[in-house]
Amino acid sequence: MGAKRVEDIIPPSRRRAASSEPVPVADTYEPSQKSGRPIITLFLILIGALIVGGGVAMLFAGAKVVVHPLEREVPVNTTLEASEVETAPLPFEVVKIEKVATQPVPADGKETVEERASGVVTVYNEFSSTQQRWVTNTRFESPDGRIFRVKEPVVIPGMEDGKPGTVEVTIHADEAGEAYNVGLVDFTIPGLAGSPQFESLYAKAKTPLSGGFIGERAVVSESKAAEVRAIAREALTKDLNDTIADQIPSGFTLLEDSVAVVFESLSNGADDGSGQANIREKGTAIALVFPTDALAASLAEKTIASYDEDNVTIGATNTLKVGNLPSAGELQGATELSVALEGTVDIVWKVSAEEIKTGIAGKSREAAESVLGNISGIDRAELILRPFWRNSFPTDSEKITVSVNAS
Repeated sequence: MGAKRVEDIIPPSRRRAASSEPVPVADTYEPSQKSGRPIITLFLILIGALIVGGGVAMLFAGAKVVVHPLEREVPVNTTLEASEVETAPLPFEVVKIEKVATQPVPADGKETVEERASGVVTVYNEFSSTQQRWVTNTRFESPDGRIFRVKEPVVIPGMEDGKPGTVEVTIHADEAGEAYNVGLVDFTIPGLAGSPQFESLYAKAKTPLSGGFIGERAVVSESKAAEVRAIAREALTKDLNDTIADQIPSGFTLLEDSVAVVFESLSNGADDGSGQANIREKGTAIALVFPTDALAASLAEKTIASYDEDNVTIGATNTLKVGNLPSAGELQGATELSVALEGTVDIVWKVSAEEIKTGIAGKSREAAESVLGNISGIDRAELILRPFWRNSFPTDSEKITVSVNAS
């Protein structure tokens, strides 16, 4: 019997059915179903790019104005009238500092001396906004009843913004001797006793009250002392000029050649038994200063024909010198001054950033340019709007940045 083939096992009818049965195609690739996907993807990418781009544009959006104010560099050779009155067209103030230089020198003798203690105190005015004036020899009393006096008139500024007016002065003991070396203490003003001012006008020691002495002290010859004092004065002059520049109040200008320096030869310091005499020299610097804007306005009125009482200040260029500075003593007691000035100065017009922001808020670029053109003191301005298609400024002025660029 021959071997059976597989086809022999399947009946003929079923073989026909098997041979004609179609192949399943449900999972086969159909090009027509994928043809739209690249377009959708591209569309989504474009939408995303627009959203991101818009977000970046809004992130860096801004409105800015760069203002270049009017400036005039003018030569000056004129005399200005100044007053101590704060409301005067050109007020002035006097700034004063003191320093003591001490140099040990081998002694060549002894002398009997009687010296009075002294020191610097800060005087406070908590009484009123009006400045107070005290005469030479006004008394200051320490807690133990020791009397000290000033050797010059004193002007104490009035209170401002609830803060007391203050001034520093040097006071000197009424008598010689170590009993007046009271150190750092507070002082009352006995001349005000019984008045409303007594509790509100007072002084506090800034440096110890010291130097009082009676007895023998090591000394050097006059020629040697004079040599040492000359060196001390030279060092003091430089130190005083450097220091006083840092003491000028904010908003004030110190001009060249406007500092007067005077010296006082003090007696030798205490003898410590070492055979050395301490040569002491005191230097006092008194500076004449002016409110910067008031000085600029006075100079503009004198030197610029087109000036019309605009708000101005002094720019980077300032080589002005005072040609007729009074002596230190005259400066301290002056109420009116004629000040001769010579040099070159840069007058810069002041512009208000707030006025600009308020004026251009909500305006188109063209309207903003018109507003800026009507503000005095502006030489030119640059308007910057972002993103580039923006053509008007925000209605909220706080979203506008104004930069004032003076040379």
